[in-house]
Amino acid sequence: MDRFRRMYDLSIHKNLSMGEMHALGWGEDGEAWGWRRRLLTWEEELVVEIRSLLTNITLQDAESDVWLWRPNIGDGYIVRGVYQMLMRQEMHNHDVVSDVP
Repeated sequence: MDRFRRMYDLSIHKNLSMGEMHALGWGEDGEAWGWRRRLLTWEEELVVEIRSLLTNITLQDAESDVWLWRPNIGDGYIVRGVYQMLMRQEMHNHDVVSDVP
């Protein structure tokens, strides 16, 4: 919705979750792509970009969808903490989240 605002505005599936969109199919001919009107060429290119971003997404029904901020566990998420982390260039990759309360 935020990154591809134009496409969100044109979509007829604004109220669907990502899981529901996936179930409809978000491949090239997927039914998740429903539009209020025919797309212009540059809008079709945006759809190609969206689909390429979604190709690496794996949805799992049995797993929780959780984001966890680890660098400042005691303080929680604060903008200063993100800034300091970026300035130190200590980008950590935490693909697996476990022991989430």
